[in-house]
Amino acid sequence: NPLTLLDAGVYTLVPNTSQDVLFKNFSVREDMMTVYAMTKLNGEFGGATLTGNIGVQAVNTTQKSTGYVKLPTTFEKRTLGDSYWDVLPSMNLSLRFDSDFVIRFSAAREIQRPRLDDMKVSLSYGYNTTEGIIKGSGGNPSLRPYRATAVDLNFEKYFGGTGGYVAAQFFYKKLHNYIYKANIPFDYTGFPITDPGVPYPLLGVMEVPFNGTGGEIYGVELAGTLPMDTIVPALSGFGLTGGVSYTKSAIQPAPGAPASDIPGYSRWVANGTA
Repeated sequence: NPLTLLDAGVYTLVPNTSQDVLFKNFSVREDMMTVYAMTKLNGEFGGATLTGNIGVQAVNTTQKSTGYVKLPTTFEKRTLGDSYWDVLPSMNLSLRFDSDFVIRFSAAREIQRPRLDDMKVSLSYGYNTTEGIIKGSGGNPSLRPYRATAVDLNFEKYFGGTGGYVAAQFFYKKLHNYIYKANIPFDYTGFPITDPGVPYPLLGVMEVPFNGTGGEIYGVELAGTLPMDTIVPALSGFGLTGGVSYTKSAIQPAPGAPASDIPGYSRWVANGTA
């Protein structure tokens, strides 16, 4: 128990004397309320069975961050944030044939929440000896989530009761809103700064998350499972499963910048299990 060790004097609390310690202190709060409605589908369609659902969600988000901001002559603890709605319709359909062939289709408006620390009001900074300027990073209490319209189309073939199948999935996402980080000029006049011992300009840079617009993700995935006992009965319980996918993505990371891949996405992904 670290608190017991502190009380016993094994550990000693040492004051943090960093000049920017005040601005690193922050809290983030996010409250969401969701209202939704859905209807289910089940019937015959062209000699096959059609199942699925159609629905919509209305999501209200209130987000706020508390921390210290600089005023012209002083520092003040403030709470900044925003409140907004997202309306998210969706549809999921499955068309099942007697031959164990299934076609699935889905379309939806989707969101993905920002990282909580990207919504902080606080900032941290320091003198960069390599570039000879003050550099910092901060958050954006008004940051919106990733937003996209997604469409998926699957073709699946199952092989009786063997557990084997092959499938092809085609997917496309239109990105309406995404999050990227960019350096902006920032005036550190009046901020407490640890003296680096050399002259330095007070106009530096700050890395802050922003919402970009325009982008897409699309690709195809092939997958399958092969139970080995369909080939050799003595190998019951053994099998192969896996898949391979190709994904292409493009966003414009900053106004006027050329389109580029979304960071973190691999073009080719393959996996398999024996």
